[in-house]
Amino acid sequence: MMVELEVSRGRSNRSGDRNWPVVQRIGFRFVALFALLFMLTLPFPHHFLPDMGELLRPIFEALASWTGRNVFGRGEGFFSPLLSDTTGLYIHLFNLSIFSMVFTGIWSVVDRNRKDYRRALYWLIVIASYYLAFQLLDYGFNKVFKWQFYLPEPNTLFTTVGETPRDLLYWSTMGASRPYTMFAGIVEVVAALLLLFRRTRTFGAVVACGVMLNVVAINFGFDISVKVHSTFLLSLSLLILVPEFPRLVNFFFRLDRLDRGHHSSPAPPPSPLRTILQALVISLILFDTLSPYVLSGNFNDDVAPRLPLHGAYEVVEFKKNAEIIPPLTTVEGRWRRLFVHRRGYMIVQGMDDKMKDYALQVDVGAKRFLLNDPRSGENSTLDYEAIDQGNMIVRGRVSGDSIEVKLRKIDLRSLPLLQSEFHWSIDPGSE
Repeated sequence: MMVELEVSRGRSNRSGDRNWPVVQRIGFRFVALFALLFMLTLPFPHHFLPDMGELLRPIFEALASWTGRNVFGRGEGFFSPLLSDTTGLYIHLFNLSIFSMVFTGIWSVVDRNRKDYRRALYWLIVIASYYLAFQLLDYGFNKVFKWQFYLPEPNTLFTTVGETPRDLLYWSTMGASRPYTMFAGIVEVVAALLLLFRRTRTFGAVVACGVMLNVVAINFGFDISVKVHSTFLLSLSLLILVPEFPRLVNFFFRLDRLDRGHHSSPAPPPSPLRTILQALVISLILFDTLSPYVLSGNFNDDVAPRLPLHGAYEVVEFKKNAEIIPPLTTVEGRWRRLFVHRRGYMIVQGMDDKMKDYALQVDVGAKRFLLNDPRSGENSTLDYEAIDQGNMIVRGRVSGDSIEVKLRKIDLRSLPLLQSEFHWSIDPGSE
């Protein structure tokens, strides 16, 4: 057995010393250029570290706009920002592909005598690993602390399933389960931490590949607008695994033992400076991804403070121009429910269950709602008067009519979706 292992190891080392074919060298140049350009130019908000994509956005948005008009025949006024799954982002990918092909050609001529890029491949994998780890930590902590998949907002809870877009339905389902959301985040954080160290990088990339494959499937299946970005992160996890692919095939399908001493892309010899730089980079990444939660003190968004009067309210009585309007589904203009959204919106649900939203500011001192209708631009003011246990009366003018509405606050935690019940078993006839 030991002889076989040594022979296998010797074969692996000899194969690793062979020159790369021309196609492999050209392919590496293109992939390296495209991956680095994408990482450098895609805007992604950071909390403290500089966002190079945001700094370069004006240049590449102008290029995308020019390409859209002159290459793809878009309208003269065409402009599409480099945001998730916009036309501008797809055109940006086209531009990056052209840049990568052009510079691959130049690189191939200038560096035509080089026989392989093993050292460059090592550094490309390091950069890809740290970039992917950064993204996974950001998204992972967002899930662990319940910032990404927050509790469904009051208006969402009273929107029928059939009227809910698929992306919002998925978001709400995840937001309703803190344990599963935390589990999903922990897996992403673990994958990220494994990627940061060479000894565990391959295993981390395997975990990250599984995580991102699931994320990509969700984004496509539920039409969530992060398809391009998530697909790129999946591609990075595969890129990290490419040099180790033969070893992984042997391990998973031939049940051979992994040789920890062999790496397809040799690293430079260890040094104190490299160790210090690695520790500094990891510290900066952790600081940037964890600081929002530490500074805000919000480690569980489910219980974080909301906007004043946040919640759902049932309309008990509705007066319009001093006339009581009966709660009939055939009556237009009468409210069924009122919702105060945490992001600064008031949403009114009519008797036909259709929703109408207003931008909202709450003046707690004056006990006043300041509303703006985004469709007409009309501004309205509603004075509110608290009664008891969250119930209130609102008075004012909306769309030229005087209204007075008595509201009863709904206990959202009593809704089945937000119940924290857990069942080990389900017995016939039990409730």
